[in-house]
Amino acid sequence: MSPDDLRKFAKEYGEAWSSNDPDQVLALHCESSRLSVNDNKPAIGKSEIRKVVEAFMEGFPDLYIHVNEVAVEERGVVFYCNAIATNSGPGGTGNKINIKIHEIWKFDKSGKFTEVRAYDDPEDFERQLNQHSS
Repeated sequence: MSPDDLRKFAKEYGEAWSSNDPDQVLALHCESSRLSVNDNKPAIGKSEIRKVVEAFMEGFPDLYIHVNEVAVEERGVVFYCNAIATNSGPGGTGNKINIKIHEIWKFDKSGKFTEVRAYDDPEDFERQLNQHSS
C-alpha cells in the first residue's frame, strides 16, 4: 500500500473500532486473520476475533480511536493510536481510559489484515481502569 492508502486504511480502521459495530472491524480482516494483544495467545479466524472485538466494545461502548500515525518501519506497518473510552459496559468501573496503543499490521494481497499484533501498557491500562476518584 502507498502511504496515502495506509493513511486512508488507518482512518477507516479507527472509524470501524469507534463505530461499536464488530462487523465493520471484521470486514477489514481476511478469514484466517490473527489478532493478539500484548503477545497473549492470538485469536485466529474471524469468529475468534469477533469475540475479542465484541468483548472490548461491550466493556467500552463509547470507544473512540484517535489515529495518531501509521508508518512503515523495519518491523512492518505500525499503527499508533489512543483508545479513549469509559468502562461503562456490564460490570464496568465507570472509569475513563486514554490508552496509547501501537499495532503491527500484516496484509494479504487484497489489502485485508492477515495479522494484527496490538500492544499497550497493561499496568497503565489497569491503573486507569481501576482508579478511584477522590
